[in-house]
Amino acid sequence: MSKLKHLTKEQKESIKKWEDKLCCCVKTGDLKNAITFAAKLQKILKETGRMTRWMKNTNWLAECAIEAGDLSLAKQRLEGVTSIVNSNTRIFLEANALLSICLLRKKDIEQAKKYIKITIESINNVKSDKRRRQFQKRFINRIEEECILSGLIESGKADLNVDAVQEKAVKLLALDKNSLILQLASNLPEKSIFLLENVRNESIMLLPPRDQKFLPPPKTLKIPKEVATRANAALKRVTWRAVCDPNDEIYQAWSSGLSVVYDKKWITAAIIGACKSWKITTSMIVTTMVALAFKMGVKVFCDVFFPESIMISLKDKE
Repeated sequence: MSKLKHLTKEQKESIKKWEDKLCCCVKTGDLKNAITFAAKLQKILKETGRMTRWMKNTNWLAECAIEAGDLSLAKQRLEGVTSIVNSNTRIFLEANALLSICLLRKKDIEQAKKYIKITIESINNVKSDKRRRQFQKRFINRIEEECILSGLIESGKADLNVDAVQEKAVKLLALDKNSLILQLASNLPEKSIFLLENVRNESIMLLPPRDQKFLPPPKTLKIPKEVATRANAALKRVTWRAVCDPNDEIYQAWSSGLSVVYDKKWITAAIIGACKSWKITTSMIVTTMVALAFKMGVKVFCDVFFPESIMISLKDKE
């Protein structure tokens, strides 16, 4: 490893700037810019001997690649990280957590379970009760979401016509938000529920008993409301970027209260496009997500419920 070199004021400012920009790319799935920012960080951090910090930023890049759908790049980068960093570090923990998500997306369930086990065993090494339980909760929730999505992919081959979907979504607005979310759960394929129960139960049993009590017991997955909550979170991960990018014309018009987003079916078309890109084509699932976007409005749908990252900054207390 290179000898640690003193950072100049300019280098410190550059690192902070590029790290902030890289983290923002995860939220929007902007892999092109993430690669650019990561390259700038790599140059400074490697030249000054800060390999550990570079590995941390490599995890951020890999998570962005997962969100952008480039699973090969994500897997390659994460395997590189786990082969370099110490197994008792937070960076190792995060890399394995991201690898398990990457493998669930690739539908390699058995390999995903292997990395879930490694991740949970690594979480148990976190000394701070608060930080350990924070990561446990976020990781288990995320795994549940990924199981639901894995079961939904290619689960249907419906022709998602924009006019038909919007017409049905408008009719669904007679339901309240909670009823719409329950409807998501009722339309999940059986394989989503089976995978969700199977992986979650195995994961929770790996936790020490003192931590298991801080998570909902496995039996709650039999309750429609609990499944619906996870389904809602999972599907928002698919649709959020399609309508919530602050630089996008759809978001700008929606947040300004312009009726054009409804009249021209922009939101409906964007959500259909996002679901199709994931190969999620179950008509009622897509229609209900459109109705939820209409029902919640831009502030709630985009600002309050944006998808959480596996990577947790020290400032993040949730």
